[in-house]
Amino acid sequence: MSHKIWVKYDETKPELLPRLDYVDIEDITLRRHGEEVDLELNMNNNKPLQVITKGKKRKKDEEEQDKNQNWILKSMKNDLVNLPSSTITTNFERLEKNQDHPPEYAGRPVSWFCDAFVQFHQDLKDTGPISKKYYDIALKLCMEMSKIYPNKKARTKAFDDCFLNFDDSSYGFQTNFNFQEIILENNQKSDGFILHHVKEALIGNREIKNEIGTSWLDPYSQGAYSWINYWTNKSDDFWKKRCCCPSFIISLAGPWMMISGAILLETPVVHPLTSYIPLLATIDTNNMKLIARIFWAIERGFNNLRIYYDKVALIKMKPSPQSDEINTPQHYFPKNTITINDHLYNIVYIKPLKDKLQRAKIYLAKMKYDERSSWPIIVKFTQQYNFEAHQICADKGYAPELIAISDIGDWKMIIMEYIDGDTLDTLQLEDNVFHDIQTAIQFLHDKDIVFGDLRMCNVMVRESDKRGMLIDFEWAGKENVDHYPPFMNHTQVAWPEGAVDDQPLKKEHDLIWLDRIKIGNTGTIFSGFNCIEW
Repeated sequence: MSHKIWVKYDETKPELLPRLDYVDIEDITLRRHGEEVDLELNMNNNKPLQVITKGKKRKKDEEEQDKNQNWILKSMKNDLVNLPSSTITTNFERLEKNQDHPPEYAGRPVSWFCDAFVQFHQDLKDTGPISKKYYDIALKLCMEMSKIYPNKKARTKAFDDCFLNFDDSSYGFQTNFNFQEIILENNQKSDGFILHHVKEALIGNREIKNEIGTSWLDPYSQGAYSWINYWTNKSDDFWKKRCCCPSFIISLAGPWMMISGAILLETPVVHPLTSYIPLLATIDTNNMKLIARIFWAIERGFNNLRIYYDKVALIKMKPSPQSDEINTPQHYFPKNTITINDHLYNIVYIKPLKDKLQRAKIYLAKMKYDERSSWPIIVKFTQQYNFEAHQICADKGYAPELIAISDIGDWKMIIMEYIDGDTLDTLQLEDNVFHDIQTAIQFLHDKDIVFGDLRMCNVMVRESDKRGMLIDFEWAGKENVDHYPPFMNHTQVAWPEGAVDDQPLKKEHDLIWLDRIKIGNTGTIFSGFNCIEW
């Protein structure tokens, strides 16, 4: 049976798209296709919005099916779920929104919000020795998963015998977790949940398919959907009010396995932590070592989440900050403490400052040393940043003060001074502002540093004294040594000739941007000022 759902777009609220809780359901038509369920969401102009969910139809009578579908529709209206899809177009627009593809649906990495995911990545990169136990598990599991099984139940049992029921008494410790099958309120179930002993926090769940292609819904998406179902149906808000409810998800399709991380923010977010790894017995020693390390890392990950929930359980709820600026729970935001010169500072987030693709990589916040002293800051998360270039300009007054830098796995957390002002793309160019930017670029060029992305959205004009400042140093680097990043936006930005993905940075490109800024603000229409970034 498949369902086609048509939705009505409220043209008076275009800024709310694609939020499904503002979409009205107009009509539902049903089609029967054997035992498969196919759910698709379309706009009323017949343009597909997103595909929602696909999966095996449970053996229920018509009344139970109606009850389940009513729950799904209610969930669509009330819960915005943002999950990536892997092998097929999948369920609920919310099941795709935070997947980084297409770029307007790029979500926040789960590692920003929970150190257990950071540690998992670090454990995978670690090259130190691990226990023989995990090599034995990897070898046995690959031997078993390489086999053909008659059904999912047989493959699941083989997986459990290799991993969960592995006889590890000779190693001096026992694997201390089990997957429990739980029937949720909507009669949905997963292939197993790992629950914390305090109020059943979900530490991990898994989804297993006997082979690739045996179901319309891939195990990654279905595992994510089961995780969503668990938290959506949990009536006790104890954990939701205290933390981001992090969990690991194991997805297995035949001999292919993936590990994902999930968090519950204002909308749920699920991101892959690995690609699909082949659990095949081969002579590729490096792949076999990777499999062993994955099982070592995921076992440590489960234990780290146990410790995490132990600590969260001790948190006493405090009243939310009484301020018109702050109306979002702080656990919906990333890392909220930082140590500077042996002093611990708290970060109180106010709101995300999203770019035109609605990606929240930058936040307005307050840094607090104690209850009486705080000051506004900007917190930015990026994987690449030129601290030297920023400091050169900040020392001369041509960039915000750089307060602190912290590594979060593969990401960098940049804390800088908050500047009250507007970006140049919203203002009329004044001579003194152009002089400031020209001088800042010259200081960088004197050090053989190219700024790289001198669009007007990266120039801030301070309100108090109308001074110009550079505010984005992600692309800055040494001329002819460092390169432009990949995936530059060549559709909406007219970059200078030679400013191409993975090609060397050139000072002449900065000078071209300076000329464009001067011309563009005297009436000439220029196509290169669009501040959308990919």
